[in-house]
Amino acid sequence: MYVKAPEGWIDSSAHHDCIRLAMREGLALELEENKPLQKLLFKERFQEPIISMELVVGTDIMGFHPSNEGQLFLKQSIVSPLFITPLRNCWEGGHHIRVGERGIPEVRPGSTPTFNSNLDPVLQFMVDKGVSGCQWCRVCLDEEGCAQDSHCDYEIQCEVSKLQVLSLEERSDLGPLRILSFDLEAAGRRGVFPDPMVDPVIQISIHFEPKRDPILLSFKECSPIEGAHVFCFEKEDELLLAFRDIVVHFDADILTGYNICNFDMEYLQKRAVALEIGTEFALMTRMRKVKMTVQELFFQSAQVLLHFPPRLFFSVTHTMLQVGKRKSNRVSVRGRAVLDVYLWMLNNFRLDEYKLDAVCRTFLGDHMTKEDLHFTEITPKWLSGTYFFLCPQPSPYPLDGRPGG
Repeated sequence: MYVKAPEGWIDSSAHHDCIRLAMREGLALELEENKPLQKLLFKERFQEPIISMELVVGTDIMGFHPSNEGQLFLKQSIVSPLFITPLRNCWEGGHHIRVGERGIPEVRPGSTPTFNSNLDPVLQFMVDKGVSGCQWCRVCLDEEGCAQDSHCDYEIQCEVSKLQVLSLEERSDLGPLRILSFDLEAAGRRGVFPDPMVDPVIQISIHFEPKRDPILLSFKECSPIEGAHVFCFEKEDELLLAFRDIVVHFDADILTGYNICNFDMEYLQKRAVALEIGTEFALMTRMRKVKMTVQELFFQSAQVLLHFPPRLFFSVTHTMLQVGKRKSNRVSVRGRAVLDVYLWMLNNFRLDEYKLDAVCRTFLGDHMTKEDLHFTEITPKWLSGTYFFLCPQPSPYPLDGRPGG
């Protein structure tokens, strides 16, 4: 991140320390509001957010003029990408740097423009170091071992100088990805769509890639299923926590399913909150202390219908707006990618309908083996205590690799 150096700036370690102190105090105030993760890291591990600072020559391309060439900027290296936005807010929202009469830098209330602070820091790092997506790297370590903040098998912290990017000639294959596909069933009331604050989750089917026996988690008793592991629970909260444990222990790189962003993940989160296990259930990310989040987003769209007179095609005489509002969810499971096949199908294919059964018939054809139990039969069977099972076939469909699917 860059900030413009004030007039009369003298580059010295004492002046750098003055800026670091002001930013450290400003960042502490910024993180008090609504940045729990950054606040935790700031207090426990990274008390010094700016690890280095140097004076560089550059040009502000906004309103570029040849006379502006050769401007001085302070290049700041930040200890973690999570602190980029809070530090930018400090600079642009309340801190102005100037050089006082004695040549000592002063940080006063005001605003200082920043540069490169709105770029994705991870993407910028990859571009600067020549790292492509899924490319292999080698790390040279002097000593092994570091604090484990994640569920990864190996967790390494090192200087950038010890990171060696392997060329495609050295190694061009992709690392194996662990994919977990799941689908849930909830018990609904007659004529009412399931409500996560009232209606329980009764079954979750799970499939894995690389292939292993699928798992069915069932609330109450369930008939055995050939080729699958069935686990029954007398308490619903135990079922939800078992699903979380499976995600963590399998250590999935990708969570997938059909409409999981707008239904499954949101339903599971809200149901966990209703059962008062929301915090425990949300700890399914790769980071030990970071919770899964489901953020509701609303998109406003308008269709404009224009009426033209028969002869004056260049003149608009009547405009009508048709406004629509659509809700969507942004699911964040830190360290794991969430890929919703429903959204992918919606964005890439024009189909008559996008229900799971219709999509399966279109792309799987005769290979489709899903045995449906009508949704009106699910809750009565479950309430009556009848031994039943929901075939755990919906969940593997996103893993199917047949052409077109």
